Amino acid sequence: MKNHFAPISKIPSDIFSLIPGYLEDHDVDENLITMTHVCRGWRELLIARPSLWVRLYCESTDKTRVYIERSKSAPLELVLVKCGNVAYLEDAFRSVAPHISRLKSLIIIGPMDLFQTLTQHISCPLPLLRELTIKLINNPAHVFENPLFNGDLPSLCSLHLAGVITHLPRNNLSKLTTFKLSRVLEDKISITASRLL
Repeated sequence: MKNHFAPISKIPSDIFSLIPGYLEDHDVDENLITMTHVCRGWRELLIARPSLWVRLYCESTDKTRVYIERSKSAPLELVLVKCGNVAYLEDAFRSVAPHISRLKSLIIIGPMDLFQTLTQHISCPLPLLRELTIKLINNPAHVFENPLFNGDLPSLCSLHLAGVITHLPRNNLSKLTTFKLSRVLEDKISITASRLL
């Protein structure tokens, strides 16, 4: 009864379930889990909102599976980091692989072998992918002879490449509005189209 009459319990459930979306990115993951342990009402409410469970770091296999299950069919955000003390787990990533076509955001930070591992699992188009960041570290700029993901990125709006040189397909990047390129050798860059429509 005390919980029922608490002021926070007067917030409509559809409004309350939006609150975790306003947490800072680095706080969302840990605080979301904590919030599901406050009471049964909060747990049911938060678990029922798929958009809260879409950010995957693949640092724990069990946690990644739970997030995928709770995200239902919502578009996913995948962050794979392999540098310093931080490293994604390949087993956790394997549980994401069947859901790759749901990616709306992909961030890869690490050495070249991290990117190669990922591309071995991506054999399908990424029609929902809107943001792509690839930061290759611990090696000189790497040249990809073929366009990233075969150039099949029709929804891509934001592209950030660091330590990567690749061919960008002009015809299939019509939604691209932000392009950032860093850590490349000058003699390796060649711009053949100066304008994106």
